Amino acid sequence: MNDKQLDAEDRWLHQQFSQALPELPDNGFSEGVLRRIRHRAVLRRSLPVVALLVGAGIVAWPAVELLGVLAQHMTVLGQLDWQEVIAANKTVVLGLLLGLASPLLVAMLED
Repeated sequence: MNDKQLDAEDRWLHQQFSQALPELPDNGFSEGVLRRIRHRAVLRRSLPVVALLVGAGIVAWPAVELLGVLAQHMTVLGQLDWQEVIAANKTVVLGLLLGLASPLLVAMLED
């Protein structure tokens, strides 16, 4: 606190105690503590960023390969006759449609 925030009684107490207690020698202890605190704060801020960059680097190579493989499969999927595929797998298609529609139907029944 500074002197502007202290009322008269607090200023009087501060004056009495400051006269009774001499300044203790610091010998650089406070600066050492502050240096360690700053160092730890920098580590706490930088370690997640470094971990994120390392993780992104580890994931990048397989992700690029996966995208290449998906691009190759997309050309194959574009060449399929979808009407024929759906006609051959009507049960699977109906099951997927019912599975997608069931949360909506349950929500309508609850109301």
